[in-house]
Amino acid sequence: MQFFLSNSKLSKYFEECLDFVMKCEFLLSTLERVCVLEGAFANLRGGIGKNIEGDLVQENSVRNHKVLGANKTDKVILRATRSADVISEICSKIDNSLSLKNQSSKH
Repeated sequence: MQFFLSNSKLSKYFEECLDFVMKCEFLLSTLERVCVLEGAFANLRGGIGKNIEGDLVQENSVRNHKVLGANKTDKVILRATRSADVISEICSKIDNSLSLKNQSSKH
């Protein structure tokens, strides 16, 4: 553990994970622990076992909002950010119905 903390660029994530586990296992009551663990995940599509991390949901939402671009008025930005997630969902459903594959940026 000491080696990982001192030699890794990802040590801040390790510290956060360790902090989360220690709090859940030792500091929180049973009810608080259940609330924290349930709040860490989101189930957007329904069904058993289709939970994803809440942080990932937030990152995807931010990515959808960044498509807006620059030089927009406050009113336009407000309208577009309210609809960004819905538009993204509609586009993905159209792509699925047409059997289009997602474009990958990884090589």
